[in-house]
Amino acid sequence: MEIHNSSDADIDLNGYALQRWTNGNSGPSTGSNIDLSSIGTLAPGTYAWIANNAGFSGCYGFAPTLVGGTGGPADSNGDDNIAIIDGSSNIIDMFGVAGEDGSNTCHEFEDGIALRAGSNTDPNGGAWDESGWIVYSDGSSASGCTDHNSNQSQNAADIAPLVGNWAGAAPPAPPTDFNAVDISFNDVTTSYTASACYTFERTWTITVTDNNGNATTMTSLQTIQVADTTAPDIAADADATAACDFFDFDLSAGDESATIAYTSFERASAPGGQYHGHRETRGVDHALVNNAGPGRCQLHSRQRVVSSASPAISTTLREVWTVCPPMLIMPV
Repeated sequence: MEIHNSSDADIDLNGYALQRWTNGNSGPSTGSNIDLSSIGTLAPGTYAWIANNAGFSGCYGFAPTLVGGTGGPADSNGDDNIAIIDGSSNIIDMFGVAGEDGSNTCHEFEDGIALRAGSNTDPNGGAWDESGWIVYSDGSSASGCTDHNSNQSQNAADIAPLVGNWAGAAPPAPPTDFNAVDISFNDVTTSYTASACYTFERTWTITVTDNNGNATTMTSLQTIQVADTTAPDIAADADATAACDFFDFDLSAGDESATIAYTSFERASAPGGQYHGHRETRGVDHALVNNAGPGRCQLHSRQRVVSSASPAISTTLREVWTVCPPMLIMPV
């Protein structure tokens, strides 16, 4: 019997056993179970061989992993059914059909060999499928089998090249020789333009440390460009019109006072109360003041609006605030 670990993880065989259903018996011969616990852990891609006697080494040139003795799973005459079970007697994998004598069936291997097909890599849980096996026997009359070869008995010389050389076996997983991996990155802006926006370089750093504490570091440079296709939103208040006194009295006192508060870049330039646009480097809050004479007064405002983007994008807006005198209605 040959057992192979086709998974990518260790399998602890403690409590596992080989079990046989002799001929057409519906129940297993539990008294002849072969305990596999002594094998211990079966690593990925490795084999274990269970023989019925020590003569195995004379046939195949190396000692078996375990000698199971006669009358059990490793001593079948080719018409029995054999399974691997776990410590709870659950069937992990099985060859043959429990309760069915193998004579003249697709699972008869008398004086031959039963080879698992290379595509049949997973345990079947007890549901045997003959298409997953290549079977040789000395004289079976089985029909309808996928790959059953009757009248082709096999001796040790025929079988030896197949031992430890299953077609479906994957190579052992490579050992991992590291226990830590650290990955980080650092960004540095290299350019910024209003049209192409900005470019920055990202430096990746990977450090791998092995089981002995030896570390290897590698860096890789990545260039990233970011383009901004959305224009900045720049807005200003609408023009405003307010009334001022037609007569010469102080608007800054009493309930008739009118105040216009605004932050802009202008200053008063004439004693007549008119305002003319004038850029300054600071913003000033203004209030409507006394108009020295009849007529209308205007407040001219220029704003320099600066976006919050970096670099700044600016524009200059002009507003005119017109303050009109009230109409004087005379009785007729």
